[in-house]
Formats: sequence, structure tokens, C-alpha cells
Amino acid sequence: MWSVYNIVCLFLIVCSYVNCASILKSPEIENENIAIDSSYLLNDEEFEIPDDEVADHVRYSPERVNLIKCKQYHQISKVVNGRDAKPREFPHMALLGYEDSDQILWECGGSLISEKFVLTAAHCLRNKNGNTIKYVRLGDLDIKSNTDNASPQQFTVKKTFIHPSYKSPNRYHDIALIQLDKKVKFTKYVIPACVGLSTDLNGTNPTVAGWGLTRRGGDPANILQTAPMAYVSANVCRKTYPKSFALTRGIDDDLMICAGGGTNKTDTCQGDSGGPLQIINQSYDFGAFSEIVGVTSFGRSCGFVPGAYTRVLPHMPWIREIVWSYSFKSAAARTNS
Repeated sequence: MWSVYNIVCLFLIVCSYVNCASILKSPEIENENIAIDSSYLLNDEEFEIPDDEVADHVRYSPERVNLIKCKQYHQISKVVNGRDAKPREFPHMALLGYEDSDQILWECGGSLISEKFVLTAAHCLRNKNGNTIKYVRLGDLDIKSNTDNASPQQFTVKKTFIHPSYKSPNRYHDIALIQLDKKVKFTKYVIPACVGLSTDLNGTNPTVAGWGLTRRGGDPANILQTAPMAYVSANVCRKTYPKSFALTRGIDDDLMICAGGGTNKTDTCQGDSGGPLQIINQSYDFGAFSEIVGVTSFGRSCGFVPGAYTRVLPHMPWIREIVWSYSFKSAAARTNS
């Protein structure tokens, strides 16, 4: 006869070899009740989200931390041939700055995805002059104006993380993370985007955003630009980007998304690198939100042919380990101190 003691011991032994999340937790986050403290909702100009309140959920299901954090953030209730973005339309947009003599050159883009991390392209960690990224600016709209409807926050770069499989000049795994020197102050103008949730992009309508050139050979945009995009099949994209020294395998559909060009001639251009290819995700019960599905990587002719974007989804294990492992290790340290 099995005693209660024997049963409990057996359960603990099994749990040491398998992920007991499948036993203890439902696979659907919609059915989980994550406590949200109303004191940091968007009723106030500035607010914080405590890391430790979801630590128990993540401990049992670390592969879903990005979804749990997305729900948290959401409940805070130049681009070629594009249009001016509306104030607060893309509160995750980041400008990446490089120090040059006595000025800052804003030459790449990125996306805020957590309290301290920005997602960008690996090739953006240095500019064409070899200068390393030093500054990140969030919450801006018109970079030449102090009277626009914006509330910028500027940070210095504490640390950068290049995907271990990125080997310049190859284009594969062109993705990187930037750790900021301090936590972002979440406001109506600065809120992270979500990442790594959509496994099927069919039927979605991607858009791009950035302060890059508005046409080939033109000037960078002062006001954040945005444009709708259309996906382009890998087979069509391969005609534009055949195998080469930088694309030894050609376009890899598992790692890249092609979009833009065509009759609308919408595309990203120089200065938009590292910025988001994004969709509006409406698949969850906590409302619609921006999800970054690609990172602007490379292109040609600015609008006349498709551009290539690094897929975010296959890089999520690496992103989770750096971004939210850091976050919850910090929470654990505070709890144990």
C-alpha cells in the first residue's frame, strides 16, 4: 500500500527530471490570473512594474516569460514612402546614437522589449565609421524639435549582446540586444513591445518605422516615419538576393522575412536598420498590442525591391535567457537580500 509520503516522494523525484509546469500549470496564459497592481496603470504619467510579482509563474514556465511580461506591459492601460507617425503610436521605438567628435549621430533604430533591454540588429552595434553604439533614446517623435508631442528619455549603453551565431559580414542571425544603464521610466510615450508570440504570420499586416532616409540618396527623417508592408515569399526574394559572400546560403526563410518593394515601393532605408518589422497581435484576451516579428537587417535600392528582416521567433531562447533571466535574477537577489 502506497502511503502519502511515498506518493509525495515519487512526485518530487519525477519533477527533478521533467518540467513540472506541464503538471502544475495550464498551457494557456489566458486562464492564468496574474495579479496586476493598479497603482502603476497609465492613469499616472510615470509608473513601474515590479519584477518579482510574476517570478513564481516564470519559475514553472520559463519558455513563456515573454508572454507573461507582454500581458503585464499591455495592461499598462525612415521609412521610404511612409507617413509621419502619430504621437505615442510606437512607444517602443528607439534611436541608437554614436559619438562623433562633439555630436551624437543617430544612425540606427531599435525596439524596447523590457525595462532595460532594446532589440536591434547586430550590425548596428558599430556604425560605418567603426564607432560603437553609446546612446539610446526612447519616447521621441521629432528628433529636431523640443516642442513636439513627445517625452524623450536618453540612456547610455551598459552592455551589448551579439547573437553567438552572427559572423560578419554574413547576414544570418543579424540580431543583438542592448542593456541600458538604468531602468526605463514607463510613460505614455515609452512602453515595451512584445516579442516571440506569433508562430504563423499568414494574414498579418506588417508595418515598419524609423528615422532613416525617406528615399535613396535623400536625407534622414526628422519625424518618425511608418509605412505598411507586404510579405514577399522567400523564392521571390532569392531573385533579388542570390547566394553571395555575405549570403552563403542565400535567403534563409527560417531565419529571415522578406517584405516591401513592389508597386507601393514601401521599404526601409539607411538609418532604419535595427528597427522593427511589427504586427498588431489580437490573439489574446488582454487586447491588441504591437509585436516585433522582424529586425531590419539589409536591403537594396530603398523601395524598389524587398528588404530583409531577421526573424525574431527562432532567436527567442537566446533573447529570453538574456533579457528575462537578468530580470528575474535581479528580483531573486532583492528577495534574498
